[in-house]
Amino acid sequence: MLVVGEWLSRSQFDSRSSALQSFHVDSAGIPVGWLRQVNRSWQTAAFVMPLGYKASLANASWRWE
Repeated sequence: MLVVGEWLSRSQFDSRSSALQSFHVDSAGIPVGWLRQVNRSWQTAAFVMPLGYKASLANASWRWE
């Protein structure tokens, strides 16, 4: 069995200091899972999720992990 999905998120960081500005970070991921029944007693599974994120700050670019 192969399972593919999506994951989207936005995190807000609010600053109470005038020296630091508030900003948000957008994140996007593609989770992929694989499951196999090896025999009656055992299963095998694997999971990966490439994740990208970008802050709303000036000069910020998409980062991937």
